[in-house]
Formats: sequence, C-alpha cells, structure tokens
Amino acid sequence: GKSVSLFFHESFKLLMSNKALILVILFLLFQWNSAKGPVYYSAEEMYYKSYMTVLAGPLTAEKEQYLADEQTKFDQAQQNLASIQQKYAAGEIGRDEMMLLSDPYQRIVAPQQTFTATVLPQYEYIKQKEAEGEHPCFVYDTGYLSLMGQGNERVNAQSDIQNGTILLLMMILCFSGLFAMEYSTGAQSIVSVYRHGRRRTVARKVTVSALLLAVLFVLTYLPDLLYVNRYYGLSMATAPLNSIQLFASWGPGWQIWHYFALLYFLRFLTAFCLLLIIQWLSCKLKNFTTTLFCSVGLLLS
Repeated sequence: GKSVSLFFHESFKLLMSNKALILVILFLLFQWNSAKGPVYYSAEEMYYKSYMTVLAGPLTAEKEQYLADEQTKFDQAQQNLASIQQKYAAGEIGRDEMMLLSDPYQRIVAPQQTFTATVLPQYEYIKQKEAEGEHPCFVYDTGYLSLMGQGNERVNAQSDIQNGTILLLMMILCFSGLFAMEYSTGAQSIVSVYRHGRRRTVARKVTVSALLLAVLFVLTYLPDLLYVNRYYGLSMATAPLNSIQLFASWGPGWQIWHYFALLYFLRFLTAFCLLLIIQWLSCKLKNFTTTLFCSVGLLLS
C-alpha cells in the first residue's frame, strides 16, 4: 500500500516537508480577506457604461442615427436653458421659477460631457478605421483597461506591481528549500547514486513546482479578474482588439481575448523563469536561509 511514485514523493517534500501547503492555505485566506470591496461609480462612468451598453457591437446605421438624435437632444436642451437664462436675466421670471424650468433640461444635458468627450471620439475612431478597411466595434473598455493597469482607481498599475511582488515572495518562500533540503539532510549523496536520482528527480521537482506555481498564479490574479468582471464586465471579448483605441495599430486578426491570453501567458512564463532561478540558487547555495535571502536580494531589489 506504500507509494513508490517519484512524483508523489517530490510533491510530499514540497508541500509537507517544506511547509508549502501551509503557505498556500495562508495565502488563500489572505487573498480572500483582502478581496476588493464594492466599487463606487462616478456619474461619468455610469453614463459611459449606459451608452456603451446601447452601442455595443459593430457600427450600424441605427446606431449612427441614435448618436445624431442624442446630439440633437442636447442641442435643443441647451437652447432651452439659454432661453430660460435670458428670461431670468431680463427679470421676466424669478430665481425659483428659473430653477424649476431648468431642472428637466439640466437632467437631459447631464450626460453631455461624457457623450462629447468619450462616446463621440470612439465613434469617430471607428469611422476612421472603417475607412481604412477595418471594422472595430463599440466596446465598454473600462474593465479591460483596468486589467492592463489603466482606467481604474482600484485595479491599476500599482496593484499589478503589488500582485507581481506578492507572487514572487510566495515563490521564494515555497521553493527556496526544495533542492537545499537534499543537501542539508545529506540525502543528495544517497539519491545521486541511483539510476534516476539526478535528471529524473530534478525533472519531477521542477514539474511539481510548476504545478504549485500555477496554483499560486491563479490565486494572485484571479481576485482582480473577478472584481473587474463583477463591477465593470468583460463583454465583447471576441471583438477586434483595435476596438480599444490603445491598440489602434494592432492588426485586425487580433481579438480582445487573444491579447489577455497572451498577457497572462507571458506573466506565467516570466514567473516560471524566476522559479528556475530560485531553484538554481537553492541547488548551488545548498541552504534554505541563504537561498531565501539571496533570492530576495536578487529578485526583489
């Protein structure tokens, strides 16, 4: 009933002997307790989200008419407000009557700043791209920009740096002792004389570490992804990537989800390369404490 699996034994060493399982559980609890709280939308963000919900997708004649009608509505409301102000200035109406008459038109023009500064530029951008033979869409991009470190006060470039730092620190704590323990206990002298005591053992250690790294990676980045999806949404993921003006120069073959798949793959690949560096230091320094401080000084400085 005893296991002779090399993979099982290396997993036991990493998770139990090196206490990585305890660290993962503590990290999970930390991420749970530090989950982002509810977001408070600005008025501009609410207007923008409302417009993008209506306009989402390719530009059509109906959407162009909708934009024209919105502009006409704002122009008429502004004219009515100007007329009311003139009557008030001429003394034809009092202040209370002026405010009462202005209130419905003020509500109409409230989204105008967002419409003019955000929605119309996106429309003009799409028209320009269509003239060039490309077909971007209207996309509510706040959530996507947040995940790229832009456009949100809660999930931004600073939080992205913090995520990377926390992930690296967890990697150092979990993996610094995996090779060093073989030397500190003298087991390396015994293991290395066996047929599979070198390359295959090293391969299993790296494989087990990579699987644990995947778990740590998900625990690091999933909270921000869930937060953004909950409060902003990640709709239109299959739209062309250049629907987001930040990627205007990217080719038409790219979709939004392609970019984020590439982004997280490169992040994981970078983390895996750092993992190999930590384990190489562990193998060369042959001591957990020395590897720990050396990794912190080299990788976190």
